[in-house]
Amino acid sequence: MSALLAVVIASVSGASFVYAAPAIDSLTVDGEPIVLDGGSEILVTVSQDAVSVELGASATGADVMVNNQDVPMLLDLVPSADSNVTTAEIVVSGTGSTTYDLQLHRASTVISSFRVDGAVIEPNGSNFSAEVDAETTTIELSTLDPNAIIEIGGVETNSGVPISVSTPSGRNQFVVKIDSRDLQRTYELLIDRPTATTTTAAAARPGGGGPSGRPSGTQQVTESLTLSSKKESEPSTGTLTIDSDANGPGVELESATIDSNEYDIEVVYSGVDYNKPATWQAEGFGDICWKSEDFGDGDYT
Repeated sequence: MSALLAVVIASVSGASFVYAAPAIDSLTVDGEPIVLDGGSEILVTVSQDAVSVELGASATGADVMVNNQDVPMLLDLVPSADSNVTTAEIVVSGTGSTTYDLQLHRASTVISSFRVDGAVIEPNGSNFSAEVDAETTTIELSTLDPNAIIEIGGVETNSGVPISVSTPSGRNQFVVKIDSRDLQRTYELLIDRPTATTTTAAAARPGGGGPSGRPSGTQQVTESLTLSSKKESEPSTGTLTIDSDANGPGVELESATIDSNEYDIEVVYSGVDYNKPATWQAEGFGDICWKSEDFGDGDYT
């Protein structure tokens, strides 16, 4: 494939003449003008149902041929079952020659590649789903039509050009729109990022001596616990259980905090309460081993 160039010829007298290689001035496909960027590769999207197109072209002071045929000419497209792309060679001849590579792509909203943070994800019908860890995610989508316009969550991009989107904790839903000539299609992309919470777990009041033993009162801190659920209606909920071993003491949760402003944390049950008769009865002390008022530290000795 040759590039555009200029040839300088110097005469014996010292005068010089510049001969520029010929360039294509215009190109039409089925009568529609194609915007040329001066490069040697020309990409054009045609109708999905097209079986052939009429090509026209012109160049100042030069001849134009497509696949060794004069223009205008009718170019048959390869069957779509075989390929989505038909290629042709445009040669502009004059003082020298310039060759262009013409690629005719049928309009297509078919996704050829979908990557989230570099990982390939597979579709489920018109839906795509992925799970990420970071607050910012890179999405790269490619279509069979390289000229398709893609919109992800309201941000426009092109086929194969990655974009970054914000993915806060929980479920993030993105509408993906693909516009390929006279075709439009919409997909749904779901990106889940688990919610991280920080909790503080501590033993109950100090004591000792019972059949199961009494808590030592030593505080235990656990950080960055992740709660996640696959329920679509509750994407960022979960249950955290704090327990001791079979012969260990009872455990009571003293506090729990969350490091996100987007969600709330609720303690449904804080664990062992030694002011309830049922707690003592469950640990084997019988039905009458309890007091009617709150226990103090001296009651655990």
